[in-house]
Amino acid sequence: MTIVKRSFLWGESFLVFALLLLFVLSYNNPFFIDSALSLIFYSVLLPFVLGGIFGLVSYPAARLISSDRAARKSERAGMWSVSGFLFCIFLLYLFLLFIWSGGLFLKLIALIVGAVFLWLLSRLFRPLVRTLCRSSIARLVRPIVYAVLILLLVVGTVGRRAFFDHQRLSSAGDEPKLLLVGFDGATWKLIKPMMQRGELPHYKSLVETGSYANLESSDPMLSPQIWASIASGKLPEKHGVLDFLATTEDLLVKRIWDILDERGHTIGIFGYFTTSPPYPVNGFMIPSHQALGSETYPEKYSFYRKLHLDLAGLRGQQSGVRLVPLEERISIRESIPYFIQAIRYGVRLSTLDYMSRVLLSQMGTKDKLTRYRNTGRIKLAKLRISSDIFAYLTAREMPDLAIYYNKTPDNISHPYWKFLEPMKFPGVSEKAVERLRDMIPESYRETDLALGKLLRNRTKNQTVLICSDHGFKAADSKVYSLKGYTLMKAMDLQVGARIWSVMDDSYLVVDDQELIESIVKRLKELTFGKEGLPFLEVEPMPRRPGYYQLKVNPLLRYSPGDRQLRCGEQSFPLSDFLQRTSQIISGVHARDGVFLINGAEIKQNHEISEASVLDMTPTMLALYRYPIARDFDGTVLKDVFQDEFFAQAELQFIDSYEEESTATVKKKRRIKELSEDMIQQLKALGYLR
Repeated sequence: MTIVKRSFLWGESFLVFALLLLFVLSYNNPFFIDSALSLIFYSVLLPFVLGGIFGLVSYPAARLISSDRAARKSERAGMWSVSGFLFCIFLLYLFLLFIWSGGLFLKLIALIVGAVFLWLLSRLFRPLVRTLCRSSIARLVRPIVYAVLILLLVVGTVGRRAFFDHQRLSSAGDEPKLLLVGFDGATWKLIKPMMQRGELPHYKSLVETGSYANLESSDPMLSPQIWASIASGKLPEKHGVLDFLATTEDLLVKRIWDILDERGHTIGIFGYFTTSPPYPVNGFMIPSHQALGSETYPEKYSFYRKLHLDLAGLRGQQSGVRLVPLEERISIRESIPYFIQAIRYGVRLSTLDYMSRVLLSQMGTKDKLTRYRNTGRIKLAKLRISSDIFAYLTAREMPDLAIYYNKTPDNISHPYWKFLEPMKFPGVSEKAVERLRDMIPESYRETDLALGKLLRNRTKNQTVLICSDHGFKAADSKVYSLKGYTLMKAMDLQVGARIWSVMDDSYLVVDDQELIESIVKRLKELTFGKEGLPFLEVEPMPRRPGYYQLKVNPLLRYSPGDRQLRCGEQSFPLSDFLQRTSQIISGVHARDGVFLINGAEIKQNHEISEASVLDMTPTMLALYRYPIARDFDGTVLKDVFQDEFFAQAELQFIDSYEEESTATVKKKRRIKELSEDMIQQLKALGYLR
């Protein structure tokens, strides 16, 4: 009976410590507790069980600290309770030593000092415990402790959350606010059927009380270009963003947040393309997954960029979760402080639970399908982390313009589409389809969950605009496409030039103007077959200097056969440079993206016939009643607004928001090279082949 009681008391000590830790976390992050089941498991059952197990196996340690041989029988329970709590404090101390960056010798000294201090502390507590156990108040200790803990948790969650809500609502004002949510690659082809099945409640609610349309993408469907057009209302030849290597230094125009920032609005940007290096705004700017470094504005949010979630060692391949470049990677031990910061700034208990289940599933299996499914779910975990943090930041700061971008639908659709439509891809096993068919729908359910977090912070004067840069469809399983990166590497043309692949199309980008002529000439000289037929057609793209569309000879569209490619005096098998698109990625970009807008000034349950990615910035400026620039390539989508919106005030126009017309602005393009880490990322997404 003594052993059972001791185990119970140790379990209770672990439980008290877990509840104290929970209070600290929930007070700093009032959204932390968002799952009752996870709360019961991680904060009640698991600590109690671990404490009970420790009580069974740690009798010598308990005797060393509490020396219950010298205590009376009536005092032993109190001694054990105090010992358990002190030991939990010691565990926290060990954890802090673990994440401390000091040397091993200093850590050993700190460990010894901490252990001695704990032993002395237990001796100091002994007289107090004896006195308390002999008095009648002893029976009230436990109820008082748990009452205090419950009160603290209520203050830490309900109270702080209520404070956030009061602060948000009281400071909302009457001026228009806008939440722009960008889900890369989202498509109505999946959203509408899932809404009808009741799987996407937040999308459905926004559609029923808002306006929507298919969003026409631009050509080429290269994400950085399109998102820059969405934010600027201008074509790539004007805004200057040509590919994934573009930075804020390449921009030739102002984007929507620059225009609003200059007019005194508060700004919050999370994950948007081409926001690196970040620059000061009246709010915060956290760059995208393609950022070259870990900088953010302000610097205190750089923990997100530094957070290390690379799980390659667990499954023997890349996870696809790449938040920082290879040269800035940190060890798992070094990443713990950043992860603690992430919890402080919004990561929720349900997200930690989701991640732990994925990791446990990954470590406990060698099944290839399970590991492949978990590769995708790690990306979904990243979506949960980023949406948690952005929801927290917007709840706390409530910016006039809040922008959240996430690439998850695109990341999941590229590799998993063949399991969604297996009839279009010969050779996909029934077992794989059964296990992986739900990956893409699951990614959309996760985006709906993210929307729910963001909509919770919404005020009556905030308009919500959701868009995607393009849609998705199944790749043609018969068509061969160019392996442009492989070709450039074989020809030793990687410095200052690169080839991007979008679906079955390829595009050459040359940074160095002096190299354009020689590179184009060498590509045009590539031949195949006995007849010396041209391998590529190289066509300059109108108004885009240094940008060329590459078309493979139509004779090779369905098979390279055993033909040879001639490159000067060298000869290579054509099969080295051509590959079925579906063997690389099974889902490819489609022109019809998603447009959905919802707000007090917007028509309800209204579908418009057409909308373009170029129309987003003019429409957003109209919401704020700012002038529309004549040099925009898009127009205001007037049909989404209530009839009385323009009756109150007609649209105003200006020539441009830039000091100098974009047609005359010229910047010298920097020579850029792909890092090894970016090569790996873009190969996984099919942009490099």
